Amino acid sequence: MGPLLRYFVTTVLVVSAFFGQAQGTLTTYYTIPPTNGCDGLWAFGPASAMYDTCAAPFSYAVDPAGCGQSPWGWPPFWMSGDTVYVELCSVPCNLQVWSGNGLCQQLICQLGPLSMAENVTKEVTLFPNPAPAGTSHLVLDVSAIQRAQVLLQDLTGKVVLEQAVRRFPVQVDIGALSPGIYALHVAGPSGSAQAIRFVIQ
Repeated sequence: MGPLLRYFVTTVLVVSAFFGQAQGTLTTYYTIPPTNGCDGLWAFGPASAMYDTCAAPFSYAVDPAGCGQSPWGWPPFWMSGDTVYVELCSVPCNLQVWSGNGLCQQLICQLGPLSMAENVTKEVTLFPNPAPAGTSHLVLDVSAIQRAQVLLQDLTGKVVLEQAVRRFPVQVDIGALSPGIYALHVAGPSGSAQAIRFVIQ
């Protein structure tokens, strides 16, 4: 959690100049830096823009090797709707898309200093995490703000819970959720947000 509170994430899209390819536009929606193995998560999109400048067939690489993966094997990402997800094992992490003409896209996830103005939810805690089987509620506390919008997504990007919070700490109902990995997003009044990854065992 420390790196999540101290850093922000930028995504840079670089498209190779081979054969006069044009540049596409992709945006990072959120990133949860890894703290224990490959427990980080990077979500970006739109997925439809990934192949704007690429001709099939495609191949993929992550650089450095092993920095990103999919829980379902290769390729090192998965898609849900128009969002692309990568499990982060380390940062920076570059996702490369190759076509028959060479490297056509490179997406870079890197961390940099976070200013206090951007750090709206700088003290976010979620307990218990991981949540043992049968846990009905998590306790979410955000010390920097008192009002926020809380949103829960599963690994496919599906929103499974959304609630407005007027005072912290607050209980988050997870009784109806299946075991698995989820992302909890906290958006402050200014719109700035943080995300925490949590596991239901």
